[in-house]
Amino acid sequence: MVMWFICCFWLVCFCIRHSGPRYTQEEIKERVYAYFEDTPELINVASCESGFRQWDKDGNVLLGKKDKHDMGVMQINAYYHGDQAEELGFDIETLEGNLAYAKYLYEKQGTRPWRASAKCWVKLETCNR
Repeated sequence: MVMWFICCFWLVCFCIRHSGPRYTQEEIKERVYAYFEDTPELINVASCESGFRQWDKDGNVLLGKKDKHDMGVMQINAYYHGDQAEELGFDIETLEGNLAYAKYLYEKQGTRPWRASAKCWVKLETCNR
């Protein structure tokens, strides 16, 4: 009985943590374009960093290939930015929080946090969808 309760509790906690809206890649792309309408270079960053994906094929937040601390559509590095994002009220594991913290970062540091992928995103034309 105790084991059943523990399993149910864990399942509920897991579902709460991983629930929330899931969007198709095309819907994410549309949201990125709308959100960064005034900062088109961030549209290019999202394209290069994640291919406009927030989640992997299993529904988990997308993690970086080279650095597993990079998360979501904007590949925000949780090691360097996780605490600050949380203090500011941004959940970088959600699409909305990831986009909002990216905009915050951009306002503070420009494109510097994404310089590792600059060879990709500086070449893109943001007007093309």
